[in-house]
Amino acid sequence: MTLEQLNTLLEGTLTELGVSELNDMQSALVARVKQGGDAVILTDRSNDPSTGIAFVSVMKAPKAFEGSPRVLILSPSIDSVHALHKQLTEWTRRTEIAVELGHDKGNMILERNNIFDGADIIIGNPKRVIDLYHQNGIHMNQLSLFIIDEASIVGNTPTTAAFVYRLAESLPKCQRIIITKEITPRVEKMIELLCVNPKVMEFETPVV
Repeated sequence: MTLEQLNTLLEGTLTELGVSELNDMQSALVARVKQGGDAVILTDRSNDPSTGIAFVSVMKAPKAFEGSPRVLILSPSIDSVHALHKQLTEWTRRTEIAVELGHDKGNMILERNNIFDGADIIIGNPKRVIDLYHQNGIHMNQLSLFIIDEASIVGNTPTTAAFVYRLAESLPKCQRIIITKEITPRVEKMIELLCVNPKVMEFETPVV
């Protein structure tokens, strides 16, 4: 799927939002998702990985489908979960694609009900996502893409990292993408547990 095709799918929303091209990091992420392999993306936030995540999420969930999520994204904080949720909600506002979130400060019953009613893309922090999964709030049998954004922050404590490892045990066969500023020992363990022969791609801070 090209940017033009995605814009058509989203009924011109990207044009209205001023998204006219992808940078090198975003283009590489899209290409890897098209190829179907796992990936580790080394980048800081200046390369705007959120836009790349939004692009590949819609690629993998281009329309509503039987109420089962195709994309699951883990992000480290309430703010980052909300920011990505807002971006994807804006992108998909003219479609029937359901983008739902789950985070520790939200109402868990409401989040579970919203997801159960039909979620194509789910964005959450690790603890809430594993709690929702254990309460049968997330059915992952149709999952095709699993993304960990800011993995070095997601895994910066043993407790949070443990939530990721527990979730990894329940994941179906799907494509896994890890985005991180650096490969710490905990990120390295995530890669070992989650990914199969991942392509590692590093991107420098763009020169302004």
